[in-house]
Amino acid sequence: MTEEHVIRVLSADTFETVESAKLIHLANVEAPEARTPRGILAEKHLRGLIERETVLIEIVGKDESGREVANVWCYKQSINDLMNSFIPAI
Repeated sequence: MTEEHVIRVLSADTFETVESAKLIHLANVEAPEARTPRGILAEKHLRGLIERETVLIEIVGKDESGREVANVWCYKQSINDLMNSFIPAI
């Protein structure tokens, strides 16, 4: 696991860090399409949770687009779990 600083959120399940300069995809998070109202709300929610924050990243694989897939924590909270709780509610 590594500690990294999030520089930008690109969608409701993808972000970039300073240290890796790679796109990181949240594991097991089924985010709504990015340009839909639900996708925009979910992206804003993720941005509020992790943008400009230091997160703990556990890489668990790569997806078909080459992004690293990870479990992520911020302030000892699972970001994956928080997003999975938020998305069905919107």
